[in-house]
Amino acid sequence: MRKLLFLFSILLVIGTAQAANFDSNLNSYNSCIQASNKLNSPDLRDTKKVSCFKKHKNILNSNACIKLASILEYTSIADELLSLCIDSYGFDANKCVKIASHMNYGENADLALWSCIQLESSKRNKAQCLKIAKNMTFPHNKARAKELCLYQNEK
Repeated sequence: MRKLLFLFSILLVIGTAQAANFDSNLNSYNSCIQASNKLNSPDLRDTKKVSCFKKHKNILNSNACIKLASILEYTSIADELLSLCIDSYGFDANKCVKIASHMNYGENADLALWSCIQLESSKRNKAQCLKIAKNMTFPHNKARAKELCLYQNEK
């Protein structure tokens, strides 16, 4: 019983330390974002925010990425951030589509969805692949993606 109590105490201390470290990192991220708001130009502000995100992406998630992209001043930088987030968090078809759906430019969204389709095709998951293909912006991309999903998954 003492060993169990001792083990529980150690786990509690480790868990508390990890929670404190997470809170510290989250505060650091929020401070970084706040500091970026004081910069003089939209380009500098956006670049700093993306830098903050890259530095702390291991404690963040796809929702934090989408939220940050929505407050960036340049839509092209927002789309670049969302592409980074697909690389970091888009390993699931639903998350991939969700992230891509927040892109400002159809070309960028379709490009992001192509990488998601490649991932699903390699898993031989025809249903998920077709689900992603359906979300393509441009009709020619949608048709080609559907063909690819069917072709690669018929074997």
